[in-house]
Amino acid sequence: MVIFTVMVILLVNLFSENSLELDLSHATPLDEGWYVERADGLDAVTDIPGQVEISSGEPMSLRKTLPRAFDQHQSILFRSSLQYVDVYLDGELIHQSLDSTWRGLHLPLASHWLIVEIPEGSAGADLHVDFTSPFSAMSGQVNAVHYGSPGDIHVHLLSEFGYDFLYSLVVIGVGLIMLLSYLIFKTIKPFEMLYLGLFITGMGIWFLAESRMIQYVTGDQFIIGSLAYLSIALVPIPILIYLRDVIFTGKSRLISFFVYVVFVWFVLIGFLQLSGIAGFFQTAPYTLMGSLIICTVMIGLMIHEYYLYKNADAAKFLFALSILIAFAFLEGFIFFFSSPVFISNVMKIGFFLFIFILGMNTVQSFMKRLKKLQESEIFEELAFTDQLTGGYNRMAFERDVDDLFAEADDPSKYRLVYIDINEMKSINDVFGHRSGDEAIKTVYGIMVSVFEELGRCYRIGGDEFACIVEVPDEEDYKKLQQEIISAVTEEDKAVSYQLSIALGSAVYNPETSGAIADWMHRADKAMYSHKIKSKLG
Repeated sequence: MVIFTVMVILLVNLFSENSLELDLSHATPLDEGWYVERADGLDAVTDIPGQVEISSGEPMSLRKTLPRAFDQHQSILFRSSLQYVDVYLDGELIHQSLDSTWRGLHLPLASHWLIVEIPEGSAGADLHVDFTSPFSAMSGQVNAVHYGSPGDIHVHLLSEFGYDFLYSLVVIGVGLIMLLSYLIFKTIKPFEMLYLGLFITGMGIWFLAESRMIQYVTGDQFIIGSLAYLSIALVPIPILIYLRDVIFTGKSRLISFFVYVVFVWFVLIGFLQLSGIAGFFQTAPYTLMGSLIICTVMIGLMIHEYYLYKNADAAKFLFALSILIAFAFLEGFIFFFSSPVFISNVMKIGFFLFIFILGMNTVQSFMKRLKKLQESEIFEELAFTDQLTGGYNRMAFERDVDDLFAEADDPSKYRLVYIDINEMKSINDVFGHRSGDEAIKTVYGIMVSVFEELGRCYRIGGDEFACIVEVPDEEDYKKLQQEIISAVTEEDKAVSYQLSIALGSAVYNPETSGAIADWMHRADKAMYSHKIKSKLG
């Protein structure tokens, strides 16, 4: 592998001048020459992106004289950070913000991109942009501005934020794969896959909302403005349920209480936003604070769990969660004290490490459970298998009879057939047990060949057999009975000992066979009656 890597590097360097890389044009920055309107005149805006001192709720009016490039038709890309944006060209309104209400409900203010088309011949025109935000932290936020053709704009967005978008899709994909794995292996109850899959998918949705690329997925104002806040408020629930059902012992009530609290908070912040009492941005610090408090409590409980019960799963989860919490604290520090506008790569790195560790633990746990299941299936197969014939034994017969009457809609359509080899003791005494074993396997093989499409056959004793078949009609059964007797007669001609059988049957009748034992007794009685008739000739 090392030699292969070195060879690839040498070849890449050797032919580096022969490149087929696409030369994609990019949008041009439009960050210089902006002025902000003040009561006493215009002040130059020197730092874009940056922050301008503006009171909460007051419009931030930026002006600029468009350069010569705007002799041609151009598109300008603006970024709103929880701001309403109105754009004027020579005093004429050319872009207006969407209404923030819908049928009396207050929609969340969404950070979003807007592309404003500037007609040709606009060089030297006055561009006037009003940014207004009800949140003081966002009132004076000025983001980078770019211009170019529509293609240039999209290339710029994809090159700047495409990796974040791809990261979110990968995370969502991992979560969906875990959920699909749970559905595939649902019978062995891999609940950790279900809970972690829900958590990872929820976090992937949050990363998507924070990738600045969600407008490529949807243009819905409510989704764009709420997805990040609602997903981050809801994602603690699957992790809490995971801890309750997979990790902890004896703390289900406490963790269930936290689950209810998180859900109630999720509903509450949605109500506060739609009613106009408080926006998602205003409740976000409390959401993060509550999540950190819950995480701190969970860490304490896991430490207690490990030291009290020596719970290795708690120790593994504690290690993974501690890494995530450390990165989350760092992300929170960046959000509150550096820049609340974007999510840095810190949280992405921490989350990747978190899901990698938990994913490995989940795979190990799943493989152990799968191995135990395979072992149990092997033991179950051995327990219900007759070692001589390779068919079903008496334990399987008793199990299937119980299942038949517990699950069948109409047991009266089933017939119980008992078969016994005549003079088995004589065969063993005179011709040896090997011949006796041969006789048992021969008869069982004939039974299976005749009844295999109609039911199941069992060896329930030394030379005793039973079959449960769906043949209620007496005439149909007599044909099958004769087929078995004829096959045994043919085998008798090929062996040195005398091979014959006695058989009898009974169809379950709920009116005369109130209990399973009565059904078995009638079949057994019929078989012995046939044995006596055979001896009498």
